[in-house]
Amino acid sequence: MKWMNIKKKITIGDRQNPLKRYVLIADIAPCRFIKQPAAIGEENLICEQKMELVAKDGKAKIGKMAAYIWFLPSSLLVPEADVRLATSPRQQAINYLVGLVSERREIEAKNLKYDSAQLISAITAHLHVMELYVEKEYRNRGIATYMFDFAQALSDAQTISLYSTPYVMQHTTTGYALSRLGFRERMTTVASIHHPTAKKTLYIHSVGMPVVYKPEKEKKQRVKAKKARANKSV
Repeated sequence: MKWMNIKKKITIGDRQNPLKRYVLIADIAPCRFIKQPAAIGEENLICEQKMELVAKDGKAKIGKMAAYIWFLPSSLLVPEADVRLATSPRQQAINYLVGLVSERREIEAKNLKYDSAQLISAITAHLHVMELYVEKEYRNRGIATYMFDFAQALSDAQTISLYSTPYVMQHTTTGYALSRLGFRERMTTVASIHHPTAKKTLYIHSVGMPVVYKPEKEKKQRVKAKKARANKSV
């Protein structure tokens, strides 16, 4: 947890042109502690920080990531929040992540030679991405991967999560890139209380877990998406 505003800058490379260099700038706001009792969308959350990463080619802005660093407990502080999950995708994501932490804590405790769960951190950091884009002409150069790596290193997050849709993940360049990074579908929820029929899907990447990337599967998905677009245009 950081108590003051932090700014970091690094130089990153270009996957297609090894001689090309870009600048990646991170801006992290101070930690905001959640007052209790918390409002819906902040229950089971200890504190959070806003993070923004900007990629630049000279003075031109070529990419951006906006995210929250969530500091979560190892068990639900407000179990009854489960009843109100449908009213807030944010709250549902927080509760789901706390559940993952709790499961991991139990597994690690069982693996210890001596019975002591106190050696496992009671508060863990998680990165929740709200916005991610790279300008079209700069895609497939590894910039998004650098942003995820830099954000994870700064936040020391155990998991990285974001909301998307199966269509985006299966039929777009962004989706293919996220699949390569290890994001997997975990949970589907309503987009908002005002649009109960609209759905959002939570995708999570567990840091440190091996990524099983299958290029043959991606190729089939690309061919299928191309045929679907061709049939739609006819």
